[in-house]
Amino acid sequence: HFIAVSRRAKAIYQEQFGIPETRIDIVQHLGVDLAVFHPNEAAAQDDELTIGYCGRFDANKGVLDLIEAVRRINVRLSTPVQLRLLGSGSLKQSLLDREESWLRVLEPVPHAQVAPFLQSLDVFAMPSHVTPDHEEHDGHALMEALACGVSCVGADSGIIPELLDNNAGLVF
Repeated sequence: HFIAVSRRAKAIYQEQFGIPETRIDIVQHLGVDLAVFHPNEAAAQDDELTIGYCGRFDANKGVLDLIEAVRRINVRLSTPVQLRLLGSGSLKQSLLDREESWLRVLEPVPHAQVAPFLQSLDVFAMPSHVTPDHEEHDGHALMEALACGVSCVGADSGIIPELLDNNAGLVF
């Protein structure tokens, strides 16, 4: 018998290895501590719309696409949308070098301090790319944002559509 962590992983087992559907169960391998990650109505009290991302700053995570999307939104609006990026990775210095007033790149924090960041957002985005050798495999930050009651959007990559299933968020 086989355990897959997502419907997409199950499909790969079936397509690539010919494993019958009846021999595969889906079991999510990550959980969210709801004592830490929960809605906090007092956290987001300002009038600015704030979009956020939490994770690795690497090209396949779609961070540059997210910045470009927010830039395009801000060209059309009189009040700019704010973008907050929390994390680290290969793109970090280039992100820090950008001079957009609506963009803040935040230093990584211990996991228990991620919840206040997520609770402060109006929208959480997970814009992960699909590449020949990578799709979003667990979407842990997305699950935590959902637990915090934050509106979520995510790319059609790996497990993201499964997590945003049943109107939990929007998939692009």
